[in-house]
Amino acid sequence: MNIKRYMGLVGIAFTWLILVYGCAGFYQYSLKKPAEGEISIENLEANWTDYFIYYTKVRGYTGNTALIFDPKNDDKVINAKYWTKVLNDQTLSNIMAMMKSKGYTNIYRIVGPEGQLFGYMVADRCLLVARLVDEKTLDVYDFVPPPDTP
Repeated sequence: MNIKRYMGLVGIAFTWLILVYGCAGFYQYSLKKPAEGEISIENLEANWTDYFIYYTKVRGYTGNTALIFDPKNDDKVINAKYWTKVLNDQTLSNIMAMMKSKGYTNIYRIVGPEGQLFGYMVADRCLLVARLVDEKTLDVYDFVPPPDTP
């Protein structure tokens, strides 16, 4: 009986360690408002070729879109495999026009645990699901719609 109890406790501890280790990268990044004058929508749009750009449209909702701008000239990588890559300026212009018409023009800095910049996100709210893989790699999974979205 003692061995079964001991094995059960070891199993629980092992499961807990796996969960902690597996989730350790979550919440080690943050979204912060940029400093005044640091970046603007117009700047991002005008210099779009300096970034890898990804967008997502929340399934089942109208108009909820987020854009991620990953600078090409840095050593950081944003893996956004569940997002759609923007390949031309016309697509970006169409998305930006829709976002501006709905007022989704908030810019957020995507930063790592030590304040290193990974890129920027443009959206109506800062609700991003991502996981820090290492100090140079961020996996982005989803953009969560705001709770008051119809």
